[in-house]
Amino acid sequence: MSCTGGSVFLPSKEPGDYEEAEGWTITDREEDLWTKEISYFWVQTFPAGKTVHIRHTYTPSAKTTNTGMPFSSCINPDTWDYQDFVRIPTPTGTDHLWDKLEAQHYVEYILTTANNWQGFIDDFNLLVESPLKSVGCFEGHPFYGEKYFALSRKYFYPERNLSVDFLEKGTIPSSYKPASDPASSA
Repeated sequence: MSCTGGSVFLPSKEPGDYEEAEGWTITDREEDLWTKEISYFWVQTFPAGKTVHIRHTYTPSAKTTNTGMPFSSCINPDTWDYQDFVRIPTPTGTDHLWDKLEAQHYVEYILTTANNWQGFIDDFNLLVESPLKSVGCFEGHPFYGEKYFALSRKYFYPERNLSVDFLEKGTIPSSYKPASDPASSA
């Protein structure tokens, strides 16, 4: 995890004690200091021996970061650039989706549903519409679009949830130093 720019509060080793950090890069952390979990649940009765078609619709939890901190598995944390496999042609000939980040909005879609699937989903379709360019990485395959993207899978068994990024173009803050930069450990 990299923390850069602005002020962030980081828990110290003593419970209840916090220290302020500006422009820090945190590396070699043995464990997360906190975790978050969102659960949706409901009771549903299905008719025995019948094929049932189900459609779930909900408003997912949206998050935003404007510190330039990469939160996506699609982003290389050392360069803040998208990994090589997330590139598209543009009218100017540049093949980067976007060179650097200014702000990132991301939405998490819960697909695992408490991991109680009793088999696969025969026909899984996801359509996300956005006024911003969007990028997602799921099961090792990126998908992206100008104003929307779609993901379809046959015989799909969700093993993890989906996080979708919506990006605003920008530049790297001058305070950022990649974790691999020897000056960042000084």
